[in-house]
Amino acid sequence: MANPLPTGTTTLTNAAGASIELKYCGTCHLWRPPRSTHCRVCNRCVLLQDHHCAWTANCIGERNWPMFMAFLWSASLLGAWILAFGVAQLVVEARDRRWSAAAIIGFYPATMAALVMVAVFAPSVFCLATFTIYLSSHNRTTRENMRRRLGRRRGAPPPPHPYDLGSGWRNLLAALTRSPARYGAFVGQPIPRPGPIVV
Repeated sequence: MANPLPTGTTTLTNAAGASIELKYCGTCHLWRPPRSTHCRVCNRCVLLQDHHCAWTANCIGERNWPMFMAFLWSASLLGAWILAFGVAQLVVEARDRRWSAAAIIGFYPATMAALVMVAVFAPSVFCLATFTIYLSSHNRTTRENMRRRLGRRRGAPPPPHPYDLGSGWRNLLAALTRSPARYGAFVGQPIPRPGPIVV
């Protein structure tokens, strides 16, 4: 009879002496490395999962965190650019043509629509981009940050963060220069290698 699948958790100690809990994923049938989570939407375990982003239709984790930060900051800069040049266009046109605000709005509906969209979405995108800098400078994921805040609300002292590199700059640099995910980080059963494929 085959061995039953493992269940539950096991505790390891890392190089810094902190206890790290490993969990077995019954869906993926593997031991998840530290800081990984099973995503119900993607139906797979994601290394260093921050969250599942509905806007990119993808999990944000170790492999794409720097690109996600670049996406948020470029979207924030684009919003600022649209706001600055859209307002400048309307002000210059109103001054040069001596038009009223109603005439300018009627003559430039696309510019007005862009300005309204930027005014609605840009502040939240900028706040999210700033939050990614905060998380990266503390070497935390959104999940870890939420757990820490929930514990603080319940009156528990915040546990030491075993992944903090000691400096906000070092944490930020580590987040921005992550290498591609370690493919051998997830340990399950050995996968038989097929022979050469002839096309």
